[in-house]
Amino acid sequence: MPEEKKQQENLEDIFSSIEATPKQSNIFKEMELEELPEEEEIPEVAKTSSKFFGPNKKVFIIVGGVIVVILIFFGIYTIMPKIKAIKEERELQEKNIDTQLQTKIIEQSANIDSDKDGLSDKEEIQFNTNPLKVDTDNDGLSDRDEIKTWKTDPLNPDTDGDGINDGDEIKRKLNPNGEGTLLEILKWQ
Repeated sequence: MPEEKKQQENLEDIFSSIEATPKQSNIFKEMELEELPEEEEIPEVAKTSSKFFGPNKKVFIIVGGVIVVILIFFGIYTIMPKIKAIKEERELQEKNIDTQLQTKIIEQSANIDSDKDGLSDKEEIQFNTNPLKVDTDNDGLSDRDEIKTWKTDPLNPDTDGDGINDGDEIKRKLNPNGEGTLLEILKWQ
């Protein structure tokens, strides 16, 4: 322990130069009331405006808000029909473009024969036959032969309803549209 005392004595007091009680500042004492700026007088205009808006300030704010809301609704009311007209015009233009494209496709397909049966795709659509199938009703005759040569129904495999497919009747030289043979039909034509 004596050693600790020696160490404490050897330690230098770093706070020795500071006073134990702080001095009070004289900043506020130095400023006197006379040095304060004088109150400026409020101009008459400001007094009248505060009198005018004073107790009625809330009423003016409410009336102003109502006027703003009315103006907004009026603006919406006048603008909405214009927006609707523009939208309808765009839809009409899109519809016209679609119609023009469809017309162009049909015009271009007038000479196309996708199934190579002798009828163009446009004719196949007219007769309700399949433009991708040579023989829509699977009776052994092409759609073209049924429509243009034999005058049979390309959607019915047995046009005359006798129980024999149109294609089989032609192979047997029978009339696919009714009674008789093909030779008899050719004689009468």
